[in-house]
Amino acid sequence: MTIIKQREIECEMCHGTSIHRVLSSTNSSGYSDLDTRPNGMARTVIFLLVMECPHCGYVGFHLKCEGDLPMDFLKSEEYRTCSGIDFKSKTAQMFYRKYLISAQLDNLKIAMHDLLRCAWACDDKKDNYNAALIRKIAADLARILIERDDDERDDIILIRADLLRRSREFEKLISEYDGISLDDEVKNKTLTFQIERARKGDDLCYTYHDVIGGDEYLFG
Repeated sequence: MTIIKQREIECEMCHGTSIHRVLSSTNSSGYSDLDTRPNGMARTVIFLLVMECPHCGYVGFHLKCEGDLPMDFLKSEEYRTCSGIDFKSKTAQMFYRKYLISAQLDNLKIAMHDLLRCAWACDDKKDNYNAALIRKIAADLARILIERDDDERDDIILIRADLLRRSREFEKLISEYDGISLDDEVKNKTLTFQIERARKGDDLCYTYHDVIGGDEYLFG
């Protein structure tokens, strides 16, 4: 069951307070999408994972600071205009601003997940052009994380594969990952599935059920 409450939240950037809806509990039973978007009720409440301060414009989870961010950054043209991207969704706009903050602080793994949620918000509004654009930016971040020999390298490879396919970068996906072997059987099946779908020019959304079927490997 999803429970939403209203709370007064203090922004850690400007210390102004404001009332926000807060996700108290939810569930994500079932198979996640291949880009990690959860199933169940958690799928529909991503808009509650981010807040915007009405006083200074800071965006964050419960308006908590991720690091030492200069206040002037919130006044920058890039931040105020979302790099000039005209989003159809306020939620997508907020997640993009959160990405800009995370990237500014070099929190690249958080930034990649901010972009994933931004793309999901675009999907929900049928904002297909911006969904593909955001996935391309996220795929570039994922490549940097992989090159850093991240301890979640295989998981990020799978996310990058889905980002490339969903943004119709089929040839790039095939050339980078065809013949690559990962340590886990399910992960190998998932990467093979992505490559097979890319060869067919398929940019649709798939879940882990589409990869393995049955109930032996549930996410969430």
